[in-house]
Amino acid sequence: MNATDLVDAFGQPTYRDGDDWTYQNFKVEVENGIVEKISTNSEMITTPNGVRVGQAAEILNSTFGAADKVDRDYNDTEYEYYSTDRTKKIEFKVVNGVITKITCKIND
Repeated sequence: MNATDLVDAFGQPTYRDGDDWTYQNFKVEVENGIVEKISTNSEMITTPNGVRVGQAAEILNSTFGAADKVDRDYNDTEYEYYSTDRTKKIEFKVVNGVITKITCKIND
């Protein structure tokens, strides 16, 4: 999606700091006029197959299968799933067994 399509679909962001645009329930990163990354901490937004912030992490395995990468940190765990061609990925941040953030991005 390009930045013009984003504004046409969702209006102007509530806050903008360079490439980082903030909307009510999500944030985007726009580079060279293209949306490169979208993230949300809101329970109001779901993935196309219905996964959302606030759900138990177990839904990830039943919906997406085994993660392509799991990164465990002191306070959280991130589950990463890549598109077949590995050009895109979706990340789920999990704290205490609950999804707290979803991020979709073009994989560099």
